[in-house]
Amino acid sequence: MSASNSEGCWELVLDIVIYGEPVPKSRPRAYRSGRHIRMYTPEKVKQYENHVARHVWAELKEHNRPVIESGPVRFVASVYHKRPQRLMRRKDPDGPLKLWRKPDVDNVLKCLMDACNKTPLWSDDAQVSRVEVEQYRCAKDGQPRVHMMIYRWQEQDSENV
Repeated sequence: MSASNSEGCWELVLDIVIYGEPVPKSRPRAYRSGRHIRMYTPEKVKQYENHVARHVWAELKEHNRPVIESGPVRFVASVYHKRPQRLMRRKDPDGPLKLWRKPDVDNVLKCLMDACNKTPLWSDDAQVSRVEVEQYRCAKDGQPRVHMMIYRWQEQDSENV
């Protein structure tokens, strides 16, 4: 499937929905060990990155998806967070609600991209040249999840270093 317009031609490589509450990438934590200071990633973030990586890896293997070894990548994601109880009243809308508060969308994006780095999807997340991310609260009967679509560039007019 290709998306073609005046912006060029993007070929869809991966379209996946990953269920589970999205976790933002938090700042590394530090602790003192004798005379040294050690840095670590919080366990909750590591577990979520591994959860996403397992699903992406399985999708790549199951459907024999191509690996994007070089060239620009477009990353599109719709992130659905759990709806809090205070928004479950009868007068509240049933469908998804735009989320414009915490967690920061850039921290959620960083966690997703770091998870994809653990798979053979691309060589490095530095290849990502276009990002589109939206955050929502789930519909009243919805499940927390992330819908990711990854595209690769098909034209020859990209930088080739």
